Amino acid sequence: MNTNPSSRFSLLKSILLFMGSAAFAFCFCAFLHEGGHLIANEAVGSPRTGLSLHPFGWNYNIYVNEDGSFWHETPEAENAYLRWAILGGSGPILNLLVGVPIGLLFWKKRSPVLLPLVMVGCWALLIEGYPMLEQAFGGGGDWYRVINGVGVPKALVVLLGGIIFAGGGIWMLQLLPLAGISVQDAYWRKLVVLLAGMPLFISGTVFYQLLFGVELFVPSWNQYVTVSDIVIKHLIELGTAIIVMTALAALHRLLSAWLDRLSHTPVAQVRWQPVLVSIGLEVVIIAVQWVFFNDPTAIVLR
Repeated sequence: MNTNPSSRFSLLKSILLFMGSAAFAFCFCAFLHEGGHLIANEAVGSPRTGLSLHPFGWNYNIYVNEDGSFWHETPEAENAYLRWAILGGSGPILNLLVGVPIGLLFWKKRSPVLLPLVMVGCWALLIEGYPMLEQAFGGGGDWYRVINGVGVPKALVVLLGGIIFAGGGIWMLQLLPLAGISVQDAYWRKLVVLLAGMPLFISGTVFYQLLFGVELFVPSWNQYVTVSDIVIKHLIELGTAIIVMTALAALHRLLSAWLDRLSHTPVAQVRWQPVLVSIGLEVVIIAVQWVFFNDPTAIVLR
């Protein structure tokens, strides 16, 4: 029996590395996404005061006029639909234009310690591709605004969304060797590591809202946000993430030869240093967003 501590804790280190990397990447992508909206707001002259980012809540832009009143644009306003399309598409586009190059830049090193930064590109593809597939069929959201604002064909949005989402899934499989997971590993080991990524983070969001969540009225959006709304939204995301990761774990061996030709990545021996780096980055970005990106205008409902 192998009693080497490094061997005995290899799966634990893989899980923790994937967990920290995914949480950091998600929060960083949320910042890029909302930052894209903020830049577009500035470009089209919309009033704004900043970003509201909550790792376990709701991320959005805050809109306030110079006189302190809250800004609301109606469909009757001049060029309203075009502005909605610009503002809607700006978040996903900036996330992809910045997040993917960041991931590719650090992907060249093929190092476990850089996995949080590499995963930024992977998650940018996944979390922007999924809404394109979902919102093309209604229900609001950024791409719903793009489709209805400038008349982009739904079929084109679905096609692009499918390509982007599939690219993110392929990239995710390429990350497994950096977490010490090989093609020969058992299916359950691959699945556990993949589930320790975004599904585990979303689960944390659901539990946080159930235990500590509060209902808010957001004046700048003239909208009520309830705990049940956030929980339902994240439960849908959790179910989707579990299905996707389960499918990726099953496809890993089947696609292994093709993935190796696409980009050969040696299986790394994960040490504690990259694990601690990923968890440290996760804690820092969550703390920064939680402390410095609150919405001071939001009203807690008692």
